[in-house]
Amino acid sequence: MLNQSEIEKYSRQIILEDIGEEGQLKLKKAKVMVVGAGGLGCPVLQYLAAAGAGNIGIVDFDLVDGSNLHRQVLYNEEDIDKPKAEVAAERLRKQNSNIEIISYNEKLSKHNIDTLLNDFEIIVDCTDNFESRYLIDEVCTRTQKPMVYGSVHRYQGQVSVFNYYKKNLNPPTYRYLYPKPPEPGSGLDCSEGGVLGVLPGIIGTMQAAEVIKIITGAGEVLSGKLLCFDMRSMESVIIEIESNPENLKSHRYYDSHSESQMHVKEISAEELKGFISDNKDIQIIDIRENISNGISEIGFDNKNLDYVNIPRTELLQNPERLCRGKDVVIFCNSGNSSKRIIGTLMGKYELTNLYNLKGGIKEWKRINKNKL
Repeated sequence: MLNQSEIEKYSRQIILEDIGEEGQLKLKKAKVMVVGAGGLGCPVLQYLAAAGAGNIGIVDFDLVDGSNLHRQVLYNEEDIDKPKAEVAAERLRKQNSNIEIISYNEKLSKHNIDTLLNDFEIIVDCTDNFESRYLIDEVCTRTQKPMVYGSVHRYQGQVSVFNYYKKNLNPPTYRYLYPKPPEPGSGLDCSEGGVLGVLPGIIGTMQAAEVIKIITGAGEVLSGKLLCFDMRSMESVIIEIESNPENLKSHRYYDSHSESQMHVKEISAEELKGFISDNKDIQIIDIRENISNGISEIGFDNKNLDYVNIPRTELLQNPERLCRGKDVVIFCNSGNSSKRIIGTLMGKYELTNLYNLKGGIKEWKRINKNKL
């Protein structure tokens, strides 16, 4: 039952004929996992907490960075270098003391995803990379849990609901829309691209609305439909997602999608730090775009270090810039794009001296935050 405080707090929702006290009670009992507490996750979390979603989980391994603040409005400058999941949970508890918030300061992987998502009924995909989306989609398909999807890139955003079995017995999954990930260097991975700050707020709010509709039964859920929004023109269009079981024949974890990617060697930030301290002869390649002084940004003070910024598209076009006579460590923002590009380079040129910096520059900054 709702107590008097809850009835007063949610009164403007309760008076809606499609919600009522019954719908508000469903919200109170709901268990929603939000994967990613970044640009999309912040508005999703804030509006679900405000709406009275009773049990909310947050999964995010990242730290708050100054470059996040233009779009991740749960955080402020005092939160820089603090874990997003923990900061977000604390903010939401102050926003609504009637709900339960559980934070998981972990990176989603095939090893922990079943455990993390097991106790939740609705999964909200607020991630910024294809690897995580395919992982979430596979588990949601297998467990028949709805996946509320959102993505943003530059000025455009998308929203849909996958695996929504209440509407039909064969609902579209994420792989119906995107059977395979884009080619490395395509610029479609939003973890490496730009975005106007207000856009994640718009798309994230739409995701929160879909979650509320799923829980309460109000309105029509965006299952089998993809809402595409262009902020520059303020136009949106809804397109039908065609069911195509052929896309599911190779349905498996994304990080084993490519044979070459299965064998990508990785190095941890701690190991790289040791190599630099020991003056090991290695080449370090930063594949991020538009980096003016990356060597200063990441705190390398070894003047003899072979560090170079080669944007990912240029590296794929000019692989001769890779050293062949020594180990090469390649990194991006989060480690996802660099891993895919290494897989492509290995497959095309049979290179065996490439290493991916696990967790990318974010992980490097995390372990060195007190020394930069």
